[in-house]
Amino acid sequence: MGPAAGLYLAEQECLGNNVLVCDMGGTTFDASLTVEGRIASTSVNRVGPYHYNLPCVEVNSIGAGGGSIAWVDTGGLLHVGPTSAGASPGPACYGFGGDQPTVTDADVVLGYINPDYFLGGEMDIAPELASDAIKDRLVRVAGIDVVETAALIYVVANQSMVKGLEEVTTRRGIDPRACLLIGGGGACGTHIVPMAQELGIARILIPRMAAGLCAYGMLIGDIIYQRARGMVTSSRDFDFTGVNKAITELEEGGLQFLTRANIAPDKCRLEFSVSARYPYQAWELDFLLPWNRVTPKRLEQLVNLFHAAHEERYGFRVDHPVECVSFMVKAIGSRSQLSQAKAETGVEDGSTSIKGWRDAYCIEKKEFVSTPIYAGDRLRRGNRVRGPAIIEELQTTVVIPEHSQATVTRLGNYLIDVGYEAAGTDA
Repeated sequence: MGPAAGLYLAEQECLGNNVLVCDMGGTTFDASLTVEGRIASTSVNRVGPYHYNLPCVEVNSIGAGGGSIAWVDTGGLLHVGPTSAGASPGPACYGFGGDQPTVTDADVVLGYINPDYFLGGEMDIAPELASDAIKDRLVRVAGIDVVETAALIYVVANQSMVKGLEEVTTRRGIDPRACLLIGGGGACGTHIVPMAQELGIARILIPRMAAGLCAYGMLIGDIIYQRARGMVTSSRDFDFTGVNKAITELEEGGLQFLTRANIAPDKCRLEFSVSARYPYQAWELDFLLPWNRVTPKRLEQLVNLFHAAHEERYGFRVDHPVECVSFMVKAIGSRSQLSQAKAETGVEDGSTSIKGWRDAYCIEKKEFVSTPIYAGDRLRRGNRVRGPAIIEELQTTVVIPEHSQATVTRLGNYLIDVGYEAAGTDA
């Protein structure tokens, strides 16, 4: 439900409806795209080597999270993931018996994560165990010191996640620079700015509830009920009667579901779509229909819509008949949205929220830099935090590199301008 939460937050913050949402937790990094307010969906999915056909939100997941294990192959190359240490034993720094170096261990060694304020100070972190795991498992193979190895883990993990974001943008013909990047998950704030820089994305939104972004999406997301009817018919000899009858039955079933769910009529809407292909293709392509009945004239429109969708997705079209495989109706009930409390207004200068300083590693300079640490609960609406800086929240840590700046939004989230060069008063 991260895509739903991301879109809702972007709309509430008046930041547009082209949204690239990512969620970095302990095991995976998940990426999804919303274009012009429409969350991407698919009915062709894969888990490992297994393919299945069930409609769902299109999310690209890779094995890159805080618990992802760093390892060196026989050729001496460093990899991160997909194997994860999970929550138990977890990263070595947790002190639960884990001895494999993870992304979280690297973040601790680099000074990004405060050992005394992990989960708001409720969980103890042992930096020496993080260093020992990297030293024992990687340094002897890589031939560099612990800090350099930790920095390499950080960079490799970021590169993997950039590829995950490219899968749902550039490889689909979408320019990520036109999107707002939203970072969810407890680990995302530590890594997201370098990823945005790599993709040329100018703005990032980090919700204060980043660790619970998907759970938040469950609270505010629409209620959706989707039904499909398999019916193979070609545009060359289209079964108008059978198709329209099937769509009518699906439409009635969708409305009945929304009625049983106590959704007010003015909160209900229906979307109609078709799954189609060229003859002898092994896959189908889903696309929306702008009407709920098919006539001979609309059949021509359907064919043209398929050609356009196929060219947009795969880069080509052919002058062949279109074979419809199934028809779908999506019944959507909009929930009453949660009221968003506005953050208290503060002055532009947020330096009064600095609670201390810590040496944090600068990847570009390849050295530790004395960095101000901001208490997230003290920052107010309008406060600006110019990098290098670190913002510590109860459930996440946001690393602001040099030349970037975070601003507390009207709803208390963090809007990061990537590559920002401030003039005048700095936080």
